[in-house]
Amino acid sequence: MADGVRDPHAMTLSTVDPAGDPDARVLLLKGLDASGWQFAGHGFSPKGGRLACHPRAALTFYWAEHSRQVGIRGAVTPGSAEDNAADFLARTPVARAESLLARQSQYLTDCTTQSRSISRRRTRPPARRSPPWRPGGTGCWRGSPPPSPPAPNAPPPAPSSPGAPAPAA
Repeated sequence: MADGVRDPHAMTLSTVDPAGDPDARVLLLKGLDASGWQFAGHGFSPKGGRLACHPRAALTFYWAEHSRQVGIRGAVTPGSAEDNAADFLARTPVARAESLLARQSQYLTDCTTQSRSISRRRTRPPARRSPPWRPGGTGCWRGSPPPSPPAPNAPPPAPSSPGAPAPAA
């Protein structure tokens, strides 16, 4: 990936349930423009239910390769029908079928039945929703890179006394 960041679009979506208990899930950023941050989610999933109850959330991006973190928080609003349909139709047939038939956070008793259902649904792409973001606040974090190890066989640095010049590098 650009700049050596693996999965730069991966983000953690944090929400709360009706009791105020927090939850988080990793999703992919689908888009970013003047209207906000877009991600896709199923309205009947646990995350969709939490967002319907409390339409505010936080996104966190973490890029370990650069010791960087970005946080965004704000209101979540549903995307337009046109944008949602375009997002859904841009997916592969398998991804569309899995999105329609996946029973997120529910136990599967029979994987074969779900696989057959997905195979049958591959050619039926109905429209979907993809909520955009309008952040109410953002924050960035930058970690300190670890100190460089001393060069092999280098003498230890000389102790300095107050007012003494720093040793030459």
